[in-house]
Amino acid sequence: MLYNVLMILGIFCIVISFIFLNSFSNKEKGFFDEITDMYKDIEKYKDHMEVAIDDLEKIIDFSVDKADKYISDYPVAKKEERNASLTQEDDFFIINHKDEDDLSKKVFELKNIGMDNKEIAQKLNRGIREVEIIIKMNSQLKK
Repeated sequence: MLYNVLMILGIFCIVISFIFLNSFSNKEKGFFDEITDMYKDIEKYKDHMEVAIDDLEKIIDFSVDKADKYISDYPVAKKEERNASLTQEDDFFIINHKDEDDLSKKVFELKNIGMDNKEIAQKLNRGIREVEIIIKMNSQLKK
């Protein structure tokens, strides 16, 4: 009788072991399926990224080719021509700078007399904002 009880107890333990092994293997299979799905998603994103990078390279190559064509269409000026044009531009800017100095002097003379910005702008045929900018710039320079 003891032999039969031990035999039934052993068979019961074996059945319980198989049930636990089956549940653990099902959990492992679920984990494996999740990992496999993640890997497939990563592969899909990798393929999309490769296509996007290829498209970006094509766009960059096209832009570079377009810029090269644009540069090659216009001849490069000789060094002497560039220097001559630069000195002409420098002279032009110096003349304008003198005009601005005269304008700022006139603005401050009228401001010292006691005129407000609107009256100064009307007197010099300039915009009110232009007069305000000149006053602000010169007041910041004096600080």
